[in-house]
Amino acid sequence: AKERSNRAVCFPFSIGRIYQSVADIQRFHLGECKMVPESVKAKFSSLQSASSKGSKGLATRQYWVASAKKLGLTDTPNGIRFNRDPAVPLAPAISLDILAQVASDVTTASRPLVLPEDKDTIAEFLFAVMEQLQPCRFTEADRNKRRLKDVGCIGVECKHCAGQVESRKFFWSSVNAVESNFVSVHTHMMECRMIPEETKNRLAELKKLRKEQTSSLKTGSQKAFFARVWQRLHDDGNVMPICQEISPIIHSDKPEILRVRSNLEDSSVVAV
Repeated sequence: AKERSNRAVCFPFSIGRIYQSVADIQRFHLGECKMVPESVKAKFSSLQSASSKGSKGLATRQYWVASAKKLGLTDTPNGIRFNRDPAVPLAPAISLDILAQVASDVTTASRPLVLPEDKDTIAEFLFAVMEQLQPCRFTEADRNKRRLKDVGCIGVECKHCAGQVESRKFFWSSVNAVESNFVSVHTHMMECRMIPEETKNRLAELKKLRKEQTSSLKTGSQKAFFARVWQRLHDDGNVMPICQEISPIIHSDKPEILRVRSNLEDSSVVAV
């Protein structure tokens, strides 16, 4: 036991602490453990370096809590325990959050943020960057310390990495926040591993022309552009309550939807 490296074993006292235990193992153990093959260490180091800052996706506390619950783990006065036989496969859990995401895919992502008529009113760089985004909805998987939004809240996401573990979403609180935080969008575009290099090169070239192009535009053009984008993002069609969006889905008589409703009503199914 003395030969084992630091943090070889961790005993979190609640499922909410699993996240911290995993982080400790990553930080203090994996790099020192003599039993980990060098090829594995190199792969881990490579993935860690390539991970985008501030873009951790599902790798959050909520992810580990949800995963623990799916395994049947639960908190008790005596620590973490199984509340069911983990060897017995669990029926697929269906939650309203999943249905909300289905509705989002159908009604939200297809709405364009920029239109052809915007192109002559703004620097081409801003237009090109905004073209890489699509509307999205806030889901439980997005929840962490920095994001305390309600499920169904409207936002935007990179269309290239949408659906990936490290997908990047932006939830702006106002039209002014869109303009002031736009630099973070461009930063993601240049770091995103899903965006083709030719697109990144094009954005880099257009950025060099931004100042010159902006100087030839009418005063206030940039602010007006962001206001139009904000309006499209939050028009009546997009801010429709999520329950109204999924209502036609959950009231459908299709067999697969009947199974969803049955699972939602079945108290033995844990929806997370």
